[in-house]
Amino acid sequence: MSGYVEEVRNVPYETESAMVMPITELEGVILGIVHSRGVCSTYAIRRRFEQSPTWGWSSSKGSIYPAVRRLTARGLLVGAQSRETERGTELLQITATGKHELAAWITALTPEMGGAPVDPIRTRVNYLGALVAKDRNTFLAAAEKSIRDALDRASAAENDPLASDNWTLHATALGIQLQLQAKLRWIEELRKLPRSRSFTDRSGS
Repeated sequence: MSGYVEEVRNVPYETESAMVMPITELEGVILGIVHSRGVCSTYAIRRRFEQSPTWGWSSSKGSIYPAVRRLTARGLLVGAQSRETERGTELLQITATGKHELAAWITALTPEMGGAPVDPIRTRVNYLGALVAKDRNTFLAAAEKSIRDALDRASAAENDPLASDNWTLHATALGIQLQLQAKLRWIEELRKLPRSRSFTDRSGS
């Protein structure tokens, strides 16, 4: 299982001081990656996002470098005592202020965060009535394959060997796998609905 980057909507959290610009979800994850590694290059951060099985994060890699620049400008990240990798890439480390902001971000849960995230498959299921039975079955087969492929990738991925507290990465990986397994069970239930007497009675058809 990999160094997972979990998906949460990009909603800034509330801080005690109105004068402080809250960090975004993306910035919070970046701080978390650097903190877990001790020192980390921007390239390594980008690779963590690219390898994430979470669809929203794996497609966010173009936003990494601007976010790192913002965090550095705010003093939340800093060059690691001018250390550079063999490729000439400067390493980053989190500052004391950055650790404070990271802790504030982690604990700043809002009510909507416990809700169901946006799911493109579930959104389309709302309108399956627009398809004939054959096309509905084709859609469900494709959805099931997509979910199984994602589950296979999540199960086969490896942890970030340079991250501390790898049990937290395992916890996130487990959450992703359980969510995907639940989606497969949901697909099974969807196949039964059009044949269900109670369903047709409620739909009036």
